[in-house]
Amino acid sequence: MNNLVTILTRLNTSELYVPMSLLQSMNIKCELKNGISNQVTPMYTLSDGGAKLQVNEEDFDVAFGILKEGGFINDEPIKESSFMNLFDQLSSQIPCFKTISLFLRFAIFVILIVTLLVGMMYLAIR
Repeated sequence: MNNLVTILTRLNTSELYVPMSLLQSMNIKCELKNGISNQVTPMYTLSDGGAKLQVNEEDFDVAFGILKEGGFINDEPIKESSFMNLFDQLSSQIPCFKTISLFLRFAIFVILIVTLLVGMMYLAIR
């Protein structure tokens, strides 16, 4: 699957199995992101925002309708930031970053940029 988008997020991974089964029964391919890691290391849940049920971007509207009708979603769809989607796609291409959560990848990126800027300012003052 490519261009996956998050349709449902829960702190408890087990809350996503029923909606996932419902979508799969309607022939909508979906997968859990961070499901296993949240079960193995619960403290990871808070740092990454929980387990995410993801569907293909093309199936989003149909899946949203199914989950809303099933009572799993009560609000209008929340579109993820296009910047964070782009950052996620680009940073997940780096081999050592593939297994790191998006939150930690972004934090590492910001720290690297700040370090580089401070180093450049230090060299310019010298």
